[in-house]
Amino acid sequence: MSTASTHQCVICQQPTATACALCIDTPPYLTPQSPIYICSSATCSTAHGALCTTLQKRRALYRAGATLQAIFYDFRAQLFEIPVLRTERRGDKLLVWIKAFEPLQIDHDLIRGVPEGVVRDGEDRLALLSFARSLDAVAFMHELVKYFLKDLTTDILEVCYLPPRTLPLQILLFGPNDQDIGLIPPHHLLKLTLGHETYALDLAGAQYGFPAPIIPWATYLQTRCSSERGAIATGHFLYFGSARDRKVVIRLQDTWEAVLADMHLEAAKQMRDMMIHWEARTGVGISEVLGGSGRVEFEWREGELRGVLRGAVRFWVDWHAERAREALMVDP
Repeated sequence: MSTASTHQCVICQQPTATACALCIDTPPYLTPQSPIYICSSATCSTAHGALCTTLQKRRALYRAGATLQAIFYDFRAQLFEIPVLRTERRGDKLLVWIKAFEPLQIDHDLIRGVPEGVVRDGEDRLALLSFARSLDAVAFMHELVKYFLKDLTTDILEVCYLPPRTLPLQILLFGPNDQDIGLIPPHHLLKLTLGHETYALDLAGAQYGFPAPIIPWATYLQTRCSSERGAIATGHFLYFGSARDRKVVIRLQDTWEAVLADMHLEAAKQMRDMMIHWEARTGVGISEVLGGSGRVEFEWREGELRGVLRGAVRFWVDWHAERAREALMVDP
């Protein structure tokens, strides 16, 4: 005994029980996204083609954002330079005490890593990794962002704004003598255009309690910025690559910021080169990984890629430290 379908083909309105498998799990844009039912007619399948492609690209964009953010966290964890002494969570505030800076023997001594046991896992750790580093996220992830999004977006802009007054999470930084450092830097992110849709790519939003890396632009304006503090609507848009170019200029100076910029830029270059090598070795392009419909395969490939890039950064950081020690004849 057959059961009549309760769904209709979106093209011909005939009864059908089949949802398009290629775009069935697409994230929503500004309104909820329901499965799209298509009958077996070739005409209807062809008519659905353009929308299906757009929805698949949207899903790939969300995957790209999540993967890029995870890679940024991995990158920061291996190049973390804040000398954290201890942390304490009080409601919606994360209090962070830092040690006094000590004299350096080699540049690598700037890299301290996230101390074990001083910050709980999860939200607080990600907030600390991204704290005051939104410009770094845009600058040092530039090459990977460009590589990931080359077949998805038609335009990318860099955006800078001041965060709103009310935040889900606020990090308060204290010096060695408990003085409030009061650091609230401008926040940097990317504005992406995907066909007729626009999105924010915010790799460092976790520092404010905003973990999602991809969010529709209109929603971002409504929920993550404040016109009272001169945010995006009255802020400035920069060309894609301007943050990285600023870091290139900084690396020429004789400061510790220049040392960090140089180390981060070189480590980022290692990630880009390893990304290309990984594609060649596996025979799978990043566009195929992001665009594939299978979630299990995507997560497996994503995990493999992240491990490869972590290894590339770790190798470069260790190699850099060893060369510096040899130059100064300092024992490890």
